[in-house]
Amino acid sequence: MKKIYTCIIKHVFIASSLLYLISGTLKAQDSIQWGLIYDYNIGDIFQFEETGYGHHTYYSWTITGKSFLTDNNSVTYEIYKVEEDRGPECPEGCLRIDTITKEYGYLDSYLAGTYIVDPEKYHSRPYCTKYQDINHMTFGHIFAVGLGETYYYYDENDPSPIFMNRKLVYYKKGDEEWGTALTVGIEETPENMAGFRIYPNPADHEINFKGKHQYNRIEILSLNGKLIKSIDASAKKQKIDLSGIKTGMYILKAISTDKTEVKKLIIR
Repeated sequence: MKKIYTCIIKHVFIASSLLYLISGTLKAQDSIQWGLIYDYNIGDIFQFEETGYGHHTYYSWTITGKSFLTDNNSVTYEIYKVEEDRGPECPEGCLRIDTITKEYGYLDSYLAGTYIVDPEKYHSRPYCTKYQDINHMTFGHIFAVGLGETYYYYDENDPSPIFMNRKLVYYKKGDEEWGTALTVGIEETPENMAGFRIYPNPADHEINFKGKHQYNRIEILSLNGKLIKSIDASAKKQKIDLSGIKTGMYILKAISTDKTEVKKLIIR
């Protein structure tokens, strides 16, 4: 069952504004700070689907860096972005890869609205829907705690119809996952067919590789196919050193005599 409460804007700082669920009951302050809305961690993954302007685009964002300004009221995130456009100009998909930065300010300000807690949406993370009509234009947004803007809608009917819709379809924050993961630019081996595991993932300085059967070679490649590292895979279980490899998303291939299996690897 959905739980609903209304928050209002306050101009005084409330130190404890964290939200949590106990026995299915929402506990919260009267309003939610932007700092909680945009509370990302290194290794978080967000995937979006966007339609409009004759295009169908998929995005995958991986948070690779986080820094606060001196007043701690603004945060900057470094994001590894993979974008695949499947519009009319790219019927087979056009892949773009980039590192971008996003800055969010006024973290101690509050977002007003009606917040909903739904166990089937965002794992009960409170979210707020906002719509605004300006002349012949309609804007829509959804903001969720720890997920930022999860939905954006834009509709212009005059003088010519223009429509855009962008929504969050998958996220991974630590062990928490929601939605169906997209294979943006990378066709991964399905989990139930994979003959190996890598952990931890995201990783820092090294990963553990554990194979069910014998592989000949392990390769780590950039998303544009450049070979970063090649490792002998004579041992079914081994540690792989990642030092010297920049933060971001990579392709890990486990190659045997008769097949090649693929997984995404995130280095933070």
